[in-house]
Amino acid sequence: MSKIISPIAIDMGAKNTGVYYAKYERGTTFENIEKHGQVLIYGDDNTSLLKKRTSNRHVRRGYQRKKLAKRLLMIILKEYFGFPAEKHTQAIGFLINRRGFSFLEEEYSKDYLNNFPEDAWQALSKEVQDILGEQKNIADKLMKFATDNPEKIIKLLEGIQNIESYIKYQNLKKDAVYYSYIEKISISCDVRIENKEIKEGANDKNKLSKASKWIVERLVTENSIGSISINDKNLLEQMQVLTPEQAETLKKYLPNVKEKQITVKKQIKKSIWDFKHTDFDLDKKESDLSFNVNDCDIDKKEKKIQSYNNAHLHHFCYAIYKINNELISGGRHRSKFFEEIKADLETFSQTDFLQDRHSPKYLVNFIQQIHNTDALDIDKLYKLVCHISNFELKPLHKYFDNNTPIEHKKLNKEALEEYKNKKEVLKKENKKYTELDYLKAKYPENYHSHKQLDGGDKFSNTKLSRLASQWFMSHWMVTKEKDKQAKVESYKQLKTRWGEHTDKNNIVDFWLATDPKLTIPPYQAMLNRQPPKCQSLLLNGKYLNEHYPQWKGWLNLLSLNTDYKEKLKFLKGKSKIPLVEEEKIQLRQLQFILDIAKKQDKYKLNELWSIYHKLQKIDTDQTKWQEKLEKTINTSALPTELKQSLNFTQDKGFGHFLNKYYQTRRKARDGRYFLIQEKKEKWLTDNKLLTLCTHKPRQKKHQWQLDLAAVLGVNADDLKNKIDGDNPEDYFKSINGFASNCEKSAKAQKDHRGELKLKIDHELTNKPNGALAKLAKKCDELKQALIKKIGIDKILPDRQQNENNQKIALVFKFAQIHNIVFKDRSGFSKTCPVCSTDNAFRMQEDDKGAATASRLPALSIRLIDGVVMRICDAIARQVAITKWNDIKEDLEEGSKVSIPLVLEQNHFEFEPSLQKIKGKKSDEIKGDRSDKYKGQKISLYDGTILGKNGEIDHIIPRSSRYGMLNDEANLIYISKADNQNKGNDFKFLRDLHKDYKQDIFGNKSDDEIKAFIYKHLGDASSNSKDFAFGKYLSFINLTTEQKKAFRHALFLQQDDPLREKVIQSLQNRNRAIVNGTQRYLAQCIADKIHRIVRKEGKENLIEFDYFEYSARWNDPKSTYNLRKEYGIDKLKKQPLYSHLVDAQLAFLIASEDHQNEGSMGIKFDKNQTIWKNEVDKETGEVLPSQLFTSMDVGEGYLKEVNLNPKDSNQKIIDIEKHSNSNKQDLTKIFKRPIFKQNAIGERYKPIIKFENKWYLGYPMTAKGGIYNCDEYCQ
Repeated sequence: MSKIISPIAIDMGAKNTGVYYAKYERGTTFENIEKHGQVLIYGDDNTSLLKKRTSNRHVRRGYQRKKLAKRLLMIILKEYFGFPAEKHTQAIGFLINRRGFSFLEEEYSKDYLNNFPEDAWQALSKEVQDILGEQKNIADKLMKFATDNPEKIIKLLEGIQNIESYIKYQNLKKDAVYYSYIEKISISCDVRIENKEIKEGANDKNKLSKASKWIVERLVTENSIGSISINDKNLLEQMQVLTPEQAETLKKYLPNVKEKQITVKKQIKKSIWDFKHTDFDLDKKESDLSFNVNDCDIDKKEKKIQSYNNAHLHHFCYAIYKINNELISGGRHRSKFFEEIKADLETFSQTDFLQDRHSPKYLVNFIQQIHNTDALDIDKLYKLVCHISNFELKPLHKYFDNNTPIEHKKLNKEALEEYKNKKEVLKKENKKYTELDYLKAKYPENYHSHKQLDGGDKFSNTKLSRLASQWFMSHWMVTKEKDKQAKVESYKQLKTRWGEHTDKNNIVDFWLATDPKLTIPPYQAMLNRQPPKCQSLLLNGKYLNEHYPQWKGWLNLLSLNTDYKEKLKFLKGKSKIPLVEEEKIQLRQLQFILDIAKKQDKYKLNELWSIYHKLQKIDTDQTKWQEKLEKTINTSALPTELKQSLNFTQDKGFGHFLNKYYQTRRKARDGRYFLIQEKKEKWLTDNKLLTLCTHKPRQKKHQWQLDLAAVLGVNADDLKNKIDGDNPEDYFKSINGFASNCEKSAKAQKDHRGELKLKIDHELTNKPNGALAKLAKKCDELKQALIKKIGIDKILPDRQQNENNQKIALVFKFAQIHNIVFKDRSGFSKTCPVCSTDNAFRMQEDDKGAATASRLPALSIRLIDGVVMRICDAIARQVAITKWNDIKEDLEEGSKVSIPLVLEQNHFEFEPSLQKIKGKKSDEIKGDRSDKYKGQKISLYDGTILGKNGEIDHIIPRSSRYGMLNDEANLIYISKADNQNKGNDFKFLRDLHKDYKQDIFGNKSDDEIKAFIYKHLGDASSNSKDFAFGKYLSFINLTTEQKKAFRHALFLQQDDPLREKVIQSLQNRNRAIVNGTQRYLAQCIADKIHRIVRKEGKENLIEFDYFEYSARWNDPKSTYNLRKEYGIDKLKKQPLYSHLVDAQLAFLIASEDHQNEGSMGIKFDKNQTIWKNEVDKETGEVLPSQLFTSMDVGEGYLKEVNLNPKDSNQKIIDIEKHSNSNKQDLTKIFKRPIFKQNAIGERYKPIIKFENKWYLGYPMTAKGGIYNCDEYCQ
């Protein structure tokens, strides 16, 4: 059975995506691979942003709720009260529809809105006029918009903001705010002149500590502060540090704004745009217009007309403002509607209404029928309508669901066994059989069909009572924190009344005796809907029991952490049931031992595997590393029994298990580990060593103590004993300055990102009064206040020897505290309580600050950006279909197929396109690629002056015995001539041009430069792998002097131990960094391919792998640098072929990295590399490598594929082409509403011609034609 390798290489873009497909057997050369390419174009016809989804969903759900409520009311009236409801559908609809929006006469007048004056109409903006169409019947239009099309209310509100007088009003409000700040600054100056501390009230509306950016900019622009420097929005902090002299100087510059303040306040008060003022006086103003022209002058007349029009304009805009607020809040309080319904029913019952010939006949007949029904009266109808109106969609849906039982029944042991046996029998016949199928067959009387063919709706008081009581007794969330006291008390009253109600199977009687206001549901936050599952990767017990049955015996031979076991054992959920059972605790213990840090692992398991892994490489000194393996085994604390069975190749042995686990863990951390998602939250984990945890994470607000304990470096139980209550914010705010400095730390981390440590260190050393230096010092002071407050001495222990580093570490810790304590912690944690506790034990530090073990690996592919998810889904669908066509025949022949997914990550091209799709302006990307190394003026070897046309070069060549050192420290900017003349030889300090050395190091000799390097990096003779500045993590985190020394250490002599130490540290950093977007796309593609293959029963023949490469200039192994190597320029406006080129370059890099026996399997000869261009002998032009030419699809063979969705007509044609006897799901086609229903709804009827006759409706069909049309059609 042959193995096929069929990679997919992708250059993902938000608009255009290049995809390269290949297929070959292992050991094939580039010349012999099968290949083709596509560029997928994500067009404008795709609906990436679902802006109207929420409002449309609310309208649709509101319509469905109204329809079901009307249906429920009718069957109760008919079957419980004996009322002929089917004859009065219009009146019943009138009552049920009143749950929506209606006008309250005391707030705004329907009559005045419907009689809007011409002058007031002309004062409206064009947008408002276009939406309304004309000035007649405005109130009726607003009512219709609010009920059926709420988006238009929002557009009207937006249109109001373009009215000229509204814009002036907004400017006045800004002036008022600005003048209030000047007044506050003036008062603060008086306080500082007296050398007192400025105090700011907690309820101050405009706080100096939180001034808006525009306030600060206006103060500077208008020179209101003179020469006083203001560069921060926190004006309070800057005022606090002013000396009395500076305060006096500042006050002289401040303008006198008292008169302006009085004027602005008067204008605001008089403005029609102050919606707090609702005294329109329209009647009075209308009567004022009834004057004799001869009795007053023209000016007075004009003023009265203007006042009248303004009042109408104010009244109209206020109505829009109120309706919009009602829409946002979910409608006016239900109790007001109830009052209206009751008043209307009482009005309709009066003799005057019933005898008035203008009264609607349907209402008159309805009221008369109520009077003629003994069991029903107006009060009962009112309560019934109101209680049913309170029902939400979910309980209504449940009542009319045929699968909802009348009474809830559970299976006993015998019934459960019978169900399982029947399920197994039917499973062998490929038939699905659920518990619901069993219950419906066993208890048919407990289920009622609401289908018309089965007798239609029948009223079940028992079923409705169970669902209604379950709804308000179990599903409502009423708390003192979220709801008003009145609601808390009314809910308590409702529960008491239901408890006292004797017949729990008669909800109707309960409603008739209960005030409808009590069953008004509370606001539901919906925070618990589909919470994410924990995606930590854990050992799979099922896999271990099958492949390593002795694993429990191995665990018993290893020493266990009893505290760790006990802590996990006593974790319990709400129902006091343990969250994790015994076997899973054992699995976690084994994984914990495997993940212990190398320095702390007495068994040396990770180190043993690392040596074995090294031995598998071809160019390894086998004798040397074999001796090292034996020595490590001897010094390991492993029990003798495990040492003897430490064979890494023997199936089911301990060594084989170690090899399998560490390889899998590495794949997981590099994004190469795939678990196929069959359905949402359902993953296929058979034959997988690691499986997902899938426990439900807690809400963040319930996990703050555990998270905070990890940051503070203390035990969570100790912290819990010291800090009581659920709100840590109030507790820590009592420490003066703590909250503000935590916020500053978080902001500094966000603003400066990876350079924050370097910048703080620079300021502490050279600029002690700088903002960052002050922040670090303040955090150091607050640490002592924090220890005093909590009462635990070990809080925030100093792990750094250097004093500056201790202060820098505190800034990062304070930023973390801000996110945990002071930031809104809505939503869920990423990990469940069990994995969080597990990680907390793993992160416990020793005296040197080293963690005990590494964190649990995780499958982090969850995306938040909905637009990116939709783009990924569209790309994945097309790629999966194309790849299936490529490998279909191979799978049918029984060949195994490996599908490596190679993705190029290109932030520069992807982000602007994504912003454009989102309808935003593309922010200019910070950082110019040509600005490689600021301050470097002279080329390295020939001493020429550098411009923007230089090139990036590797100090240690790729072709050297060290391989590619994938780190910015190994890159340097040189001239083109230097790059061409350098060759592949090592260069040393003596080879550097004197002008370059003068520019970088001054007048230092080579020996002095070497001494400079040793001073900043430390002595290499020590056994420690760390440098003078600590462990090397990233080039960006080094200071300027450290960067200079670290990079130029690579130019030391070949036998210099410090040079070797630097190179070794660079080699150890060659670890993949996985981008979430690209990895999510890869997961989507794998899921969709697996889904197609699974239908054919070939899912065991495919496997997936994942590689990712960047397009960054400072990454030596990037598509950007390979383009430069091949002389393929990237134009500002890329042709489509350019996207495929990037995908092909990513494929080339992956092929070299994983050549021959690696995952890509392309044959490479010894010393053969892709990093070598060709030069045209005649023209001297740089050309791509022959390897690229061999695997290139070519621009002429590129296929463009539009990812635009098919229109409905095309979908219907596709169904007709592939028609079969199975029922087609037409909801996939008809998703747009037609006549308030979709195309398969009740109000949409087909027109059919059969035997020269036309039929309207739904006929029963048969093979021979149509029959029973008279019964079902017109």
